[in-house]
Amino acid sequence: MQEQQSLVVVSAPNKAGKSFIHLLMVLEIPFAVLVNSTREYKRMKELGIINIMQINTFDHYEWLKPEFPVGNIYLFERSLPLCCRYLLMCRKWTKSPIRIISNGLMPRMIYRVLGANEIIVNPNENVTFLMDSLHDFGCIGNSKA
Repeated sequence: MQEQQSLVVVSAPNKAGKSFIHLLMVLEIPFAVLVNSTREYKRMKELGIINIMQINTFDHYEWLKPEFPVGNIYLFERSLPLCCRYLLMCRKWTKSPIRIISNGLMPRMIYRVLGANEIIVNPNENVTFLMDSLHDFGCIGNSKA
């Protein structure tokens, strides 16, 4: 039996996150998107995304591990509380790196305490530098999402 390929997981509530999703699609890297609202779910569907996980981030009993293997995780920060809840949830799913991408000037050390491997301050929408992290962990060149 063939082992199921792990998916990159992304929370993309801002322009930089959506740019990153577009890059994943162009490079045909398998991924899933985290959303916590019906409105965000519809936006992701409109972008043509297939693997969307809509999760109630207020109810930790709903934070069940996905049925697919989880690889690298990229959480683009829009709000501190939401990003912290995603981080707590995702850390239970994988030992792979979790990266927080913030456009704030002050990196939030709380993310490190909650299990983030890397906190990246990126004040613009350019996300191409994140491709190196995908390459390092064997994600580039895999089949489509």
